[in-house]
Amino acid sequence: EKEIKDIAFEAKNICQNGRFENLNLHIREGEIVGMFGLMGAGRTELLRCLFGLDEMDAGELFYKGKQIRPVNPQNCIKIGMAFITENRREEGLLIPKTLKENIVLSSLREHKKNLLFMDAAKEKENTDKMVKSLNVKTFDPGKQTAGTLSGGNQQKIVIAKWFMGNPDLLIMDEPTRGIDIGAKAEIYKLMDMLVKSGKSIIMISSETPELLGMSDRVIVMHEGYQTGEFKCGELDQDKLMAYAIGEGGKYHQ
Repeated sequence: EKEIKDIAFEAKNICQNGRFENLNLHIREGEIVGMFGLMGAGRTELLRCLFGLDEMDAGELFYKGKQIRPVNPQNCIKIGMAFITENRREEGLLIPKTLKENIVLSSLREHKKNLLFMDAAKEKENTDKMVKSLNVKTFDPGKQTAGTLSGGNQQKIVIAKWFMGNPDLLIMDEPTRGIDIGAKAEIYKLMDMLVKSGKSIIMISSETPELLGMSDRVIVMHEGYQTGEFKCGELDQDKLMAYAIGEGGKYHQ
């Protein structure tokens, strides 16, 4: 059974000119926080700021009480954050490299034998395990290149890569878009495993069943503003949509 504990990550007064201002959010250990909004709500832009991919005009990020400074992807990765981007082909994969090379990319430290050599047996074993659990269609992960896979299978490789690094805080942008139902279930299982071991996940999803089914809390955004925040069980699809179009007020009696 999973247990939600202390605040792991906090964003205070995040501003980005013309996009959003004074946004605040926090996420606890063992928690999945879902983010919902329509096109142009600013969800992806916000998460890119939290990972240091885009610059903030103002605001502070804290991880386990310590401020992250400077906010850049290198620092974020160092403290155990990972970002599974929606734009997988351009940002998530090394297209000409093999599946194995892609999968072990974010966990090279764990796969080192010594200073000079990688542990080939461990790389193979962990890659095979990931490929099997996510049901990646491949003839040989050590030989086949990522560019030859279908979109759905490429997405699974990106997810395998970041999960292999065992992140403490995982940011996922539309994690299961374009993925077959069987693999979706496997990804949900991996997400569950992660949070049960005390890690945290922030997930953007436009699929309301996924959002309502996986999240402990849901944050709703509309045109750069946070219009609502709900615990699991306080939401249904109608209410979610009302807050996403900026008409959540009708639910306040």
